[in-house]
Amino acid sequence: MKLVLGTFAREGIEALLGSDLSAGVRRALRHYTARENSAVAGCLDRRWLQRLGDDGADLELSLDSETEKALERRAREYGGVAVEELAAHAVLVYLAERDVQLTASAR
Repeated sequence: MKLVLGTFAREGIEALLGSDLSAGVRRALRHYTARENSAVAGCLDRRWLQRLGDDGADLELSLDSETEKALERRAREYGGVAVEELAAHAVLVYLAERDVQLTASAR
């Protein structure tokens, strides 16, 4: 899968999970596909994704078949969103959820 991640997503993954961007993105995608519901999972906005990906760099990523199938299923549920767009969205959802968790635990 070819995924375009903007600077925000790349730096977020690296800050949370280290410099192995591919491993961090795989972890984010597995987390996203394992969740049935998420507070922000349903707010896919292509215009927002395009803005965040304007300065993006391509990342060639191989996924396990279970994660790939789950992403394809979710993309169909969103009305035919491209799997690559959904994957970029999933990374942002993961970062948002981690931020909420870290903020809550710091209180």
